[in-house]
Amino acid sequence: MRILFVYPRFPKYLESFPGVHFAGSERFAGYSYPPALGIPSLIAVTPEHHEVEFVDESWR
Repeated sequence: MRILFVYPRFPKYLESFPGVHFAGSERFAGYSYPPALGIPSLIAVTPEHHEVEFVDESWR
């Protein structure tokens, strides 16, 4: 079975609200929180006999 995981592109929180500043936000490339780990977790537990592909639409 072939499985495609897609991480969609969406605006970064701090780009959407330029007047808001969080201490330490520069550590997360403009996000106020670290990246979500849902897709990497699903990929990690997917049985090896499945073909897995990951597409990150937010990558520029």
